[in-house]
Parts: sequence; C-alpha cells; structure tokens
Amino acid sequence: MCKSLSNTASNIHTLRIHYKLSREAFAAMAGRTKQMVKMWETGKCSPNAETMFHIVNSFKTRFGADIDLNQMVLGTVSF
Repeated sequence: MCKSLSNTASNIHTLRIHYKLSREAFAAMAGRTKQMVKMWETGKCSPNAETMFHIVNSFKTRFGADIDLNQMVLGTVSF
C-alpha cells in the first residue's frame, strides 16, 4: 500500500530536476525502479522511511546537499 504526501512528491521532483538526474539515475540512487520514482513524483505514493533516509543520505554523499529528512517530508527543499 502506498501513502501519498504532496510535499514529498514535489521535493523528489525538485531534487531530481535541480541535480539534472533522469528518473532512472534517481531510482538507482534510491535503490528503486524508475516507475516507482514516477509514482512518487506524481503523488500516487511516497517512499517509506528507510528509502527516504537513503535518498537524503545519497544526496548528501554525492552532491554535498544539506537536506534534512524532516524538510524532505514535511517542508520544501530549497537550494
């Protein structure tokens, strides 16, 4: 079962576009499929807590992005 969170959907799309990642590249970073990333971006469902943690840490490691997990889920990611 997927749970939708509109802020999360928007933030995932914003991160992917800002860092010029294809859905496939973002999916590889998240350890999921590009179809799942599309579902996240369209708000049909959201990543579980473990996946969100992995996404945030991947962006910190790969890009040095200062993204807070709470900001990713509840707020708006800004650059």
